[in-house]
Amino acid sequence: MRPNILLNTALKFFAASAVGYLVSCIFHTQIILSELSSLGIEITLRDQVKTHISDFVGLAPRYGTVLFLGFLLAFITTTLLIKKFAMPPLPLLALSGAVAVYVILLILQSLMDIALLASARNTLGIVMHCMSGSIAGISLYLFNKASYL
Repeated sequence: MRPNILLNTALKFFAASAVGYLVSCIFHTQIILSELSSLGIEITLRDQVKTHISDFVGLAPRYGTVLFLGFLLAFITTTLLIKKFAMPPLPLLALSGAVAVYVILLILQSLMDIALLASARNTLGIVMHCMSGSIAGISLYLFNKASYL
């Protein structure tokens, strides 16, 4: 693989992973803010914006890194399967992103005996985080669409 193709592929992967991380952070923050609001705590727009920014920055070192590694493994494996068996890329990349997030949440839960993300303590939170993985997979497909055609 030529260096410029490798760099281009890496940038597309980083962009798709960043999209997945951003969406996951948004889901996380909204779930937490919704739970606080249901307890009668008033949350202003300014509080919401500050919380979103704080969570995005604060979750990056651990959760962002783990997501990145999970997406790396999932998307490389899926891309190899797509090329070897001439399978449809869009549904497989979306599924592999969701599965990567689900496996990450399960592993972190089993290692720590608590949910790493408060937003992933119930079914809705887990499903929303898995959706962020699907969105990362769809993003990767869209960024690479020409190479799949």
